[in-house]
Amino acid sequence: MNRFALIRNVLAVVFGLALAATAAYVFLSRPPAPEVEYVTLDGEATSTQRLRGKVVYVNFWATSCATCVKEMPDLVKTYERYAPRGFELLAVAMEYDPPEYVVNYTRKHGLPFKVVLDKDGSIAAAFGGVRLTPTAVLIDKRGRILSRFVGEPDFASLHATIERELARRWPPMQNLTKGRPMKHRRNSSSAGPPRPPAAQRHRRDRAVRSRLQWTS
Repeated sequence: MNRFALIRNVLAVVFGLALAATAAYVFLSRPPAPEVEYVTLDGEATSTQRLRGKVVYVNFWATSCATCVKEMPDLVKTYERYAPRGFELLAVAMEYDPPEYVVNYTRKHGLPFKVVLDKDGSIAAAFGGVRLTPTAVLIDKRGRILSRFVGEPDFASLHATIERELARRWPPMQNLTKGRPMKHRRNSSSAGPPRPPAAQRHRRDRAVRSRLQWTS
């Protein structure tokens, strides 16, 4: 190997390590999303924790918010495009929005995703004290915050991020063995002698039957 080839290989290794370190820093720097419980307009009681393994878009909105109403058709299209691949959208109506307005809007426009009434403002408070609408938070499959949006998002950029996150393996390969129940191991002190193989047991049973037939 000549000198230039050696330098090229070393630079390639250094560059690869730098990319890996950057990716690890970006991933580890993602703050965890708050775990909140809520009840949807359909009466489903659940929580954000149960959405682990999905890419989740939590959208804070109000029927009196012009931008919220304007972006809603694009949110519907986004949900319908990615929901079959593991995308979830949670539309959280602000505390000050009259419940009957939210229900009427949801039914009139046939919103296909989960709609929640934040009656006491606890969900908005958990997500950093949301006051402006629309405000949205994109959460990855591990339950960590990817992005935060105030105002209408750039949907092309949002879709690219969703595509990238949906393509990530869940759970990661290194964690596939975590959480699996351990196989039961017999206690050698109390389990007795090990059982012989099936073929050996079959031969033994056949020999016993032959002796019984001979003695009879």
